[in-house]
Amino acid sequence: MLGDFLDGAPAPAVIADTGVRGDQIAFVFSGNGAQFPGMGRDALRTNAVFRAAVEEVDGLLRPELGWSVTELLEHGVGAEMLARADVAQPLLFAVQVGIVRALGAVGIRAAAYLGHSVGEIAAAWGSGALSLADAGRVVVVRSRHQQRTQGEGRMAAAALAHDTARTILAELDSSAELAAFNAARSVTISGPGEEIRRLETELQRRGLGFRALDLDFAFHSQAMDPIRKDLLAELAGLSSRPPEARLLSTVTGQMIEAEPLDAEHHLRAKALPLVRCSHGDR
Repeated sequence: MLGDFLDGAPAPAVIADTGVRGDQIAFVFSGNGAQFPGMGRDALRTNAVFRAAVEEVDGLLRPELGWSVTELLEHGVGAEMLARADVAQPLLFAVQVGIVRALGAVGIRAAAYLGHSVGEIAAAWGSGALSLADAGRVVVVRSRHQQRTQGEGRMAAAALAHDTARTILAELDSSAELAAFNAARSVTISGPGEEIRRLETELQRRGLGFRALDLDFAFHSQAMDPIRKDLLAELAGLSSRPPEARLLSTVTGQMIEAEPLDAEHHLRAKALPLVRCSHGDR
C-alpha cells in the first residue's frame, strides 16, 4: 500500500497532505528491549545525515566501549549480543540520535521529548538538557553496570491497574516489584526468574493478562541496587542545563524545568511514575 503510493500508483487507502503543526510534535524514545537485528542498517546506508550522526556518536563512545557502533550497525549484530545491555543500549542511543538528526534535516522537529529508561537519556539530549557527550557518557556507564546483573532476574508485562497489581503482589506475598506504570491498566513487573514464572502461572489461572518479556534482567528493581555505588561514582560531576524544549521526565512524571539531571536522576531513570514501588511501597 505505502509502496504503491511511493511509486506513484493509485493507493486509495493512503491519506496524504495532512499533518500537525511543529509545536504539536513530541518525540518518544524507547528503552532496552526495542532493539532488533538489522536495526538502523538501511538508514545508515541510505541517509547521509543519519550516518553522520551515528558516526559522531561512535566517535564519542568508542574510546569507552572499545568497539564501534557504526560497524555493528553496518555489518550486523546477532540476537545474542543484542541481549547484552552494554551492547543494546549504546546502539539504541546512536540510532535515536540518528533519527532525530535525520528528521531535523527535513524540517521535522519536536516541541516535547520523553523517553523510558535509557530512552530518557536520549530525550534529555534531544531537549537540550544534556550535551551529546554527556548523554553518551551516561548511556555507556549505566549500561556497563547494568550488564553485571544479567541473569539475576526477569521482567513481565501485566494488564493490571496499578493498585490492582500492588494488591495482587501483596496477596501472593511476592518478592517481585512494580517496575513501571505504563498505562491505566498496564504495568511492568520485575523480580527473580522463578517468581516471574510463579506469577505467570497464577495470573493466567485467574484469567489475567500476563506476559514474560524477553529480557534476562530485572531492570528497575532491587536487582539494580548492587550497581548503585559504582554508577554514582563514575557519573560524579555530571551536569545539565535547562532544556530548550519541553522535557517530560518518566522518572518523576513532571516537566523538567531547571532541575539537575545528575547521576542520581539517571540511576533512577525508569517509567511513569513512582516506578520503584513494590507492594510494600519501598
